[in-house]
Amino acid sequence: MTAEEQSQYLHAYHPWLRKVAEKWEKRFPDCEFEDLYQEAAWGMLQGLHRNLSYVRRRSEGAIVDFILRETRMSNPPSPAWEVEEQYGESRTVPSTESLYIERAELRWMYKAVMTLPEKERMTIEKYYFDDWAMKEIGEVRHVSDVSIANYHKHALKLLRNAYRKKYECQWRED
Repeated sequence: MTAEEQSQYLHAYHPWLRKVAEKWEKRFPDCEFEDLYQEAAWGMLQGLHRNLSYVRRRSEGAIVDFILRETRMSNPPSPAWEVEEQYGESRTVPSTESLYIERAELRWMYKAVMTLPEKERMTIEKYYFDDWAMKEIGEVRHVSDVSIANYHKHALKLLRNAYRKKYECQWRED
């Protein structure tokens, strides 16, 4: 990809990149907006060889990688590390095992979302991964936000059933 093409993509996606960087800046006020924006742009350019939904995930993934790098460098965790001053209560860093389990759960959830029917999958992706409102998703899909809410409800039911099968646990049906 030429530098001119990269520049065109950056210009076209500037509002979205700005929105993503602002969202992460609110969650992590210690990180500077410019750094988050730069990481999102870098991730977008790295992901352009795939589809649009991958580009968005890659951009946010680049930001998460940056935050993890920055956090590790400024606050090296140890089992005794406590953040009482920050939260007003004593907390310790999660164990490596619990982080591994959480990551495995996220991987399973991502795979489960990818197996959903297209309308439900797209609704879940846009709503949870891309932080779109139901109304925005409806406008793009040219359907009412009520229909999007129904796709969302159906997707959650399918995910709940898949989770129930995985763990053989009883869930209350809503």
